[in-house]
Amino acid sequence: VIVFDSEKSAYEGLSDMKELHKEGSISLYSTAVLAKDAEGVVEIKQATEKGPVGTAIGMAELEAEYKARAAKLEKAWELTKDAMSA
Repeated sequence: VIVFDSEKSAYEGLSDMKELHKEGSISLYSTAVLAKDAEGVVEIKQATEKGPVGTAIGMAELEAEYKARAAKLEKAWELTKDAMSA
């Protein structure tokens, strides 16, 4: 796993990693580019075959779904508290 500061940097890094793979310097079994927005929602931008990366992507999707649901529940709770105190 490599983390980049921007999506553009991630694609550049992926390109470099693929070049190293072609040279035989490293072995890549599968690759993926994921992006997280300001709310923490993860989106799969590009992915190759499943395997270990597929597992990581699945876990990232589950985490993003959990965080989105938790945020909705928190907002609903705040609205309920406000309504009860009014």
